[in-house]
Amino acid sequence: MKRLILAVLIALLLVGCGRAVTGDINFDAELREIEQHTLDFATGAGNIEEFRVFIEDFNDKLAEVDIEFAQLQRKANDLRLEGLSEMDYEKINESTSLQAQALEIYYEMKDAK
Repeated sequence: MKRLILAVLIALLLVGCGRAVTGDINFDAELREIEQHTLDFATGAGNIEEFRVFIEDFNDKLAEVDIEFAQLQRKANDLRLEGLSEMDYEKINESTSLQAQALEIYYEMKDAK
């Protein structure tokens, strides 16, 4: 039950990532996919290998952008993957905190455009 609650909290944190970004930086689709993977894990349907491939691809895209959002998002992605792989609730919670920080910066960037 605790696993489900934590995964749902992560997913709820990501709700609202669907706004479009004008300009060169737009990671809305990737953020929605993280949300979907998180919901899958919450319902017991998550596939860690699919998630691992997705996170590696997303992190590669983020590596091309030298902004604070990308750095925080990569840390959150890595920690979330590690936490879900090990079912380590502390890592999952920490990834949620990093995700919140990253999203705050992301939305500020979006609002500035």
